[in-house]
Amino acid sequence: MCLSTLLGCAADSGVREDLRRDMVRGAYASARVSAADDLGSNRGDRDYLLSRVRLLAASMADGTDFMADHAIAELYDLLRTQGLNEDRTSNSVIVGERNARIWKGEPFEQALAYAYIGLHDALEGDWGNARAAARNALFLLREFEGQRSGDALRDRLDLIETADAALLDGADPGEVFAYESVASDFELGYLLLAIAAREAGYPEEVDDALRRLRAIAPDLTEGDASVGARVARGDYDLVVVASYGSAPDKVRSGPDGAIGLFEPTTYSSGEALVVRAGGAAARAAIATDVNRMARDLRWTSLEELRVARAQIGQALVAVGLTTAAIGAGSDGDDAELATIIGLGVAGIGALLQANAGADVRHAETLPQRLYVAPVRVPVGADTLTVQIEGWGDTRVSIPLEGVRSRLVYVRLSEGIARWAPETPSVVYASDATGVPGSFADGPAWWGLPYVLGGRDVRTPTASVVEDYWGAGLPRSIGVNDLRELYRDEGVVFGEAATRDPTLRHVLEGGRGLYAPRGGSVGFLRLMCREAEAYRPTSARGRSMYDAIWINELEGRNE
Repeated sequence: MCLSTLLGCAADSGVREDLRRDMVRGAYASARVSAADDLGSNRGDRDYLLSRVRLLAASMADGTDFMADHAIAELYDLLRTQGLNEDRTSNSVIVGERNARIWKGEPFEQALAYAYIGLHDALEGDWGNARAAARNALFLLREFEGQRSGDALRDRLDLIETADAALLDGADPGEVFAYESVASDFELGYLLLAIAAREAGYPEEVDDALRRLRAIAPDLTEGDASVGARVARGDYDLVVVASYGSAPDKVRSGPDGAIGLFEPTTYSSGEALVVRAGGAAARAAIATDVNRMARDLRWTSLEELRVARAQIGQALVAVGLTTAAIGAGSDGDDAELATIIGLGVAGIGALLQANAGADVRHAETLPQRLYVAPVRVPVGADTLTVQIEGWGDTRVSIPLEGVRSRLVYVRLSEGIARWAPETPSVVYASDATGVPGSFADGPAWWGLPYVLGGRDVRTPTASVVEDYWGAGLPRSIGVNDLRELYRDEGVVFGEAATRDPTLRHVLEGGRGLYAPRGGSVGFLRLMCREAEAYRPTSARGRSMYDAIWINELEGRNE
């Protein structure tokens, strides 16, 4: 019964396929809300860090990473914690790593998490912290001599073959592996560091980062039009960081499923990114292929303890069953005891085997590839169009109105093309844009609050209410009245909305009043499409609504 329970626990991988599906189809708000719902406050929770990586990537795609600011700060703090999994070696051998350790991620997942934190800081205009996060993403890697065959499973099995015997003798696993520390080959990290260092005023660091990038990725630095050359010259006024696809899936492989390997879910290819703004266009090669990192032994953690545990388990099962069989076929006072001992030893071995399976939890919301495209935006350009070259279904056009940073982040998906307008314009006033230019050609009532039939979803302030008076809101309604209305309607606004990643926007049937970042897919989804009209449900709301629209209808009749 105990063994069945253990096997049942082993089958529970903790993988969130719902998050992967949402990210693939471009439902970033759904992924963000689902990831936020899983956040726990206990740092000892085994998914504490993983849940925050999931939320970071999903909220970045949605343009609402500011809502997850606290969780991102916790993630950064924990990623920098040294010895997170120290003093757990014996526990991981006896009871299984999945029950003894919290998830810290593979090295490549940690590097990507640092990079996303840097992007978040850049979107906030905090280039100093963006620079620090990019530097943290470029940690040293472990290089094992002669273990680069290209076959991920074979590399790992060869590497641990000599270690198994030593582990059975009680040796420290760290003493049986010979490796040297080598510099990172994380292309995205070097590009982000160069850009952040330029913005923060460290020219020597720009040169050093690009020199290191040139050694590992000449396609990103060769030629005057390359990404590296444009960053070196400072030939840009906007950096477009785009991502696409789904991170590789972690599966169990090797003896007793003891080795965790990554298999592509979005296959690698070499298409460039094309960015257009006005009459200008820029082309950028892939900065980082996550599939490439996940295959590389240097970018993944070793599974030697689980392999050893599986083989120890096999040995104990064999010894225990042999002892039990001998006891069962013997006479004498010790025969029954021998049988019991043998079965006990076999049971311990079976338990070790049951827990030998690799931990396949991984950050499903991360992408398969990332691009960095520094661009010059012509004067008068109002739209940014981004797509993977030759893949029309990935094309997305986003208004530049509301962009407040020197960097924008766009997560591409074929699912977005099903609803994204070809020539978008901003149809709702928000805190990201103020009153958009499109309102100049519309009726006055567009300037009313959305909850009262208009197209304005700004946070209620005294100056905003003055705009509402001009649009037809009775002057007897002040800012405090409007705030009370929102409370009666259950609408969350202000800091309470911008710091709660579980909220959906009122424009999509939720309770939140906030503005996704300008230039994001979330902004395009909410602010550039007409939503279903809102009808107040509270007595206060119905009274205000009737007062406004009775006057409006009377004015039309006249």
